[in-house]
Amino acid sequence: MEWKLSRREFLRSTGSFLISLPLMNSLGSHSSEANPGEMYGFLVDISRCIGCGDCQAACKIKNDLPVSSDLPYERNERSYWDNYSTLSAYTWTRIRSKSLVKDGKEIVRFIKEQCMHCIDPACASVCFVGALYKTPEGPVIYREDRCVGCRYCVYACPWGVPKWQWDKPFPFIQKCNMCYDRIIEGKKPACVEACKVGALTFGKRKELIEEAKRRISGGGYVNYIYGEEEAGGTCVLYISDVPFDELEFRKVMKFSYPELTQAYLGKMPIVIPSLFVGLLGLYLYSKRRQEVREVKE
Repeated sequence: MEWKLSRREFLRSTGSFLISLPLMNSLGSHSSEANPGEMYGFLVDISRCIGCGDCQAACKIKNDLPVSSDLPYERNERSYWDNYSTLSAYTWTRIRSKSLVKDGKEIVRFIKEQCMHCIDPACASVCFVGALYKTPEGPVIYREDRCVGCRYCVYACPWGVPKWQWDKPFPFIQKCNMCYDRIIEGKKPACVEACKVGALTFGKRKELIEEAKRRISGGGYVNYIYGEEEAGGTCVLYISDVPFDELEFRKVMKFSYPELTQAYLGKMPIVIPSLFVGLLGLYLYSKRRQEVREVKE
């Protein structure tokens, strides 16, 4: 069946596309109007973590994440606890270990890794269709029905958290959502509920910062809260009894990353319609030349 597009249809289609762009940008809003201090999150006390992996198992069970399809299972001489080599589309929470020396003694510390749930998330700032969205409650969630598969979020995150389902013919982005469905019901995230040693504390961000400062003032901790300022602030916070550099935490800038991306995102209403009109115009021009050639023959 031959497809024909009249000039009127072309103008109507282009106009509809241009009108939809403000809506696309509004769907891509990344910053919640809620007070950051009132957002929910959790505090990770590295000095208390024993590396049991209960939080990781709870995440797998709650989100129905497979184990067999995950990255290779690792139990090597370096660390018995590094059972998953990295976060992936099927591992949203993992425990990694780090051996180091403290006060002349060799020790091991365990670090829980997951989405940091930034106050102003870079992943959501580059998503022009709102597939990634910062909720007023704190979690950054993913809405697969809006995703166009551009994967900008994968490259925008300073922690490299969003992961692509490379093994799927129709893949989605996957990452921790802080058990958003449980939070809106007044429950704790599955990982926090599974922790029996007090390494994870759930609550409002301002209260978590106060608790972190209280523990630090008591002695035995490094005088720093990782996540309080990183990337403009996150809803997942860490305190530790050893320097974060020695634990190989990522060095992240102290300001909001969307400050860098907004300038480029703001150009999309110009770039996208220009590209759309250009390609459609090229198609119509080629089609017209073909029609003229057929008439002459």
